[in-house]
Amino acid sequence: EHTLADTTLAEKKLGFKARITLEKGIEMLVDYYRKNPKEMP
Repeated sequence: EHTLADTTLAEKKLGFKARITLEKGIEMLVDYYRKNPKEMP
């Protein structure tokens, strides 16, 4: 997994581990708002 964010502290303190890439996250966000335009801020 590649990320630009340094999630080291979150991994140590919270056990956080990114499961998707930034690209996939943006793709999912765009798809969501396309399907739910009334939810757009």
